[in-house]
Amino acid sequence: MMPTRALPLIACMLALARGATFDSEGFDSFDTETMQLSIGKGPRPQARQILRHLGMTPSSNSTNESCLNETIPWLQIGFAMDCTGSTGAYLEALKTTVYNLAVDFNASVNLLQMAFLCYRDEGDVSPPRYEWAVHPSPGEHWFSDPDALHLAIAPFISSGGGDSPEDNAGAMGEMKNEKPWDASAVKIMMVISKDRDSYRTPYQTDALQCQLMQDIRAANITLVLGHLDTSTTSSMLWDSTYKPTLPWRGCYADPSDPHQLKEIQFMGATASEFSALLIEEICDTLSSDPGVGHDVGGHGDPHLVNMHGERFDIMRPGRYSLLHIPLKADEKDVLLSARADVLRIGTACGDMYFTSINITGQWARGHKNTSFIAGAAPPRTTTGWVRYGHRVSLKVVHGLTGSGTRYLNIFAKDVHRAGHKVGGLLGADDHTKASTEETGCQKLMAL
Repeated sequence: MMPTRALPLIACMLALARGATFDSEGFDSFDTETMQLSIGKGPRPQARQILRHLGMTPSSNSTNESCLNETIPWLQIGFAMDCTGSTGAYLEALKTTVYNLAVDFNASVNLLQMAFLCYRDEGDVSPPRYEWAVHPSPGEHWFSDPDALHLAIAPFISSGGGDSPEDNAGAMGEMKNEKPWDASAVKIMMVISKDRDSYRTPYQTDALQCQLMQDIRAANITLVLGHLDTSTTSSMLWDSTYKPTLPWRGCYADPSDPHQLKEIQFMGATASEFSALLIEEICDTLSSDPGVGHDVGGHGDPHLVNMHGERFDIMRPGRYSLLHIPLKADEKDVLLSARADVLRIGTACGDMYFTSINITGQWARGHKNTSFIAGAAPPRTTTGWVRYGHRVSLKVVHGLTGSGTRYLNIFAKDVHRAGHKVGGLLGADDHTKASTEETGCQKLMAL
């Protein structure tokens, strides 16, 4: 059973649109070019600050602030990496990332265990189809020493393949069944590939793949997919999104379940960007996972969970107040307000998305970016976590569906620590009208 003190954060995830390729998240307006040029060359103070923020400290002697606000007693992370021929730069980046992750989590995770699997194609022998990082101690399966893990995976190379799609489901099954995941740990399985799944034995049918997804979810393992290619049609969830007969999403979680399968679109990020984005995504996964003690969250089209634990969809287009602090405060007295426009895209009863978000109020004064329009920035652009007042943090992210629709996500945490009563749909406001479908549009929003 999960300890109640593990990560009591608030993470409100909004507008993860049906069929959306999950957003690839970036940095707090950092100069990424400066960061890349400075790595390994004695970073300038600005670059050193950037690296420290991302968990990429230049030396083991550097102090490092964790991205996690609370202690996790036990965390297991299994990395499954597509190690076919064209992923070499990302494999090398991932080797370093696992060490940086251990440094970043050192102060906030009592026991961090990691496993590493390189996977290739069915029939590959040298290197093999499944190549595990082998622990030097007999009988040990998980690495708690990052130096030992880094040494074990140092010889791994990207080789083989050439007959895409890739054996992604096979890697998930191998990662699920080969390593003894502990029921007491917080568990993340990160699967990274450049192409969609190949339907290799033993997961060669839809039914077998569906059962695999259900088994992973039943084991309380958070599955996160990472897509390296720039083409959305080659993502692992593309078929599941556009062909109902390939239901990875639906088999992993029912649409009403706040714990949904997601895929990060790295969209051609450089190797150093990839490393930083991966660490941030793991942080966000831990911060937004309903299985680790959160009392507010949301997934959907837009699908919300307010501070009373009530779950509902926004079923009507319009302009909505998401947060209003303090509750019912006049405009001149508002400390923080977040409002969003929700529009239908496509048909008269088509899916709805957040298309603009505005953050205002006394706590927002002095912040550079407070107004956002979908499509006004690349899909990977994000504000990062921005603190408003002494407690509340918000993050706005630009997203992109597989069909090319651009939309916005907004995340919030520590709203319960605002020091005031909270209004808006995520607070105490009534959501009856917002969650009542318009006449003639009676279908439910599907994830």
